[in-house]
Amino acid sequence: MKWDNYIDNLVERLQVWNKGAIVPGYDPNAWRRDDWFKLISFDAYGDRSSQYGWEIDHIVAISIGGADVLENKRPLHWRKNASLGGYLSAAKKNSLGATSTSDAINTENCWARTEVTSGKSSALQPPQTVSNLWAQFR
Repeated sequence: MKWDNYIDNLVERLQVWNKGAIVPGYDPNAWRRDDWFKLISFDAYGDRSSQYGWEIDHIVAISIGGADVLENKRPLHWRKNASLGGYLSAAKKNSLGATSTSDAINTENCWARTEVTSGKSSALQPPQTVSNLWAQFR
């Protein structure tokens, strides 16, 4: 039974890892970037003493109705994951008027990238539309 658990956890970790951004010039099996552009190392999973440590984050916290499914998970640097603590996802979901978990999932990365690209450390502002947001990256 212990091996079954280990295999299940490893499969989940690999599936979530593959959702991280590939970093050009780095081995994608060892290095990725999270949604907040932090460099993470596959071998540093769960290591809060590593500057490259990461954890599996629920995009929409389970405590506010998020599902424990792959679509609601992402690799996230441990410091960012610890700082979010479900609060940011709850605030975003409520302010966006998301009516379902999938609505909040579809907008989550838009918010994160808006803050990173604008360089603002204050409260996040929602993009007018997703197409307007993507226009910033072209």
